[in-house]
Amino acid sequence: MVNSLSGPDISNGFAAVPIPWVNDVDNFELAKFDYSPLPKFAENLPNRVFCNCKGTGGCSAQKGCACVEMSTIELSEPGRVHNAHLLNENAFESRFFECSSLCSCAGTCANRLAPQNDAQRNHLQIFKTLKAGFGCRTLKPIRKGSFICFLGGEVFPFDYPSKKAEEFKQIVDADKVCFTFSDKVRQFAFFVRFDRFANESRFFNSACCPNLRLVHLFRNWLSPDRPLLAFVAISEIGVGEELTHYYGDRWFLDKLSVRPKCVCRCASPFCVWPPKANRRDDFFSRPKDRQLKANKVRAELRQRRSGQEEETKKKRNKEEKEKMEG
Repeated sequence: MVNSLSGPDISNGFAAVPIPWVNDVDNFELAKFDYSPLPKFAENLPNRVFCNCKGTGGCSAQKGCACVEMSTIELSEPGRVHNAHLLNENAFESRFFECSSLCSCAGTCANRLAPQNDAQRNHLQIFKTLKAGFGCRTLKPIRKGSFICFLGGEVFPFDYPSKKAEEFKQIVDADKVCFTFSDKVRQFAFFVRFDRFANESRFFNSACCPNLRLVHLFRNWLSPDRPLLAFVAISEIGVGEELTHYYGDRWFLDKLSVRPKCVCRCASPFCVWPPKANRRDDFFSRPKDRQLKANKVRAELRQRRSGQEEETKKKRNKEEKEKMEG
């Protein structure tokens, strides 16, 4: 017999709006962790960034604001990204320089992605899914382009000291929540672990047709080793809909290296690695062929993702056109 389990707030009062959790599927309670709305970094790094727009009547590109000019995305209003459905899958290609307390405007201008008042906060709930562990859904509608939260957890460079690297390997092998992001242009990578410190983003499951994208946000500092990544809604999200994003090829490769039969449970018609995929069980069986086989898997994943991205963009453009005509 399954008894419903629940809790009033995973943040224990630290979030602007309580984030309850519920499990109506089995008798497993939510794992314990310390809530942190922002990521925790392995090291404190310099390279601060700020603008000097005091007395110009607000921060904007027309006024020569350095923060606005360095951004590759723009806001339709504070807390909302313009044309969010066009955001690239690679978070590092979508950069936003947010004015902060270091700026001459003291961070009081409209050049902010993260909302400052509670009225703009989202109302979320953590729930147990049937096949993908705990997930996160919204209790109120979320508008396209809206800021959801920052990617929480502990952030480590991929070349962190060997002790941490071994610890990371153990986390992956134990199937704990940990995955990587890479910036190919700057040739660096880092991983994020959520088992000790996290926020609601810990429960965003992977989906091949996600409703969230990551944006690389710069606030106070300018360093690739301190990636502050923000989740943004790329479509209108209805009440009860699960919040999802695509974990990336590297995450799948890490999983397949220890679990060749790992599958994606998103159920999308464009799923890159569905349960019925035609997969060989010997992908990573021989060490000498590991890199070659990894490259083949990566190529297949990218090919599927390319087709999925094109179809998704066509569908969203069609929906936008129908709304405008209607």
